[in-house]
Amino acid sequence: MPEHVIHFLNRVEPNVHPIPAAQQQAWERAPAHTVMHDECPGLNTGVMTEMSGSAGEDRTSERDLRAGELKLKYPEDWGRRGRPKAIASLENAAGNPITERTVQRYFKLPKN
Repeated sequence: MPEHVIHFLNRVEPNVHPIPAAQQQAWERAPAHTVMHDECPGLNTGVMTEMSGSAGEDRTSERDLRAGELKLKYPEDWGRRGRPKAIASLENAAGNPITERTVQRYFKLPKN
């Protein structure tokens, strides 16, 4: 082995404590996409589902808040054809980056 590799391994090796493959469970050695959730005792699907759902709700509420702010800021332009480009350019000039396509999607959101 080259000298610089030996030096690197001597420096890094004390920090790495891999579990030998013989001591690992089958699901620990397998790639993550091949492991079924019922094979892994440490995987709590209920908690993961709850976390995923709460993350989606957070993104939805942020999207609705941003769309509501734009709707209040540009009431005469809201929902009119050709206006997303103007709204996006005004917002970008003001330092609030947003794309035309995002404004178009906000126009299509259901009315609350």
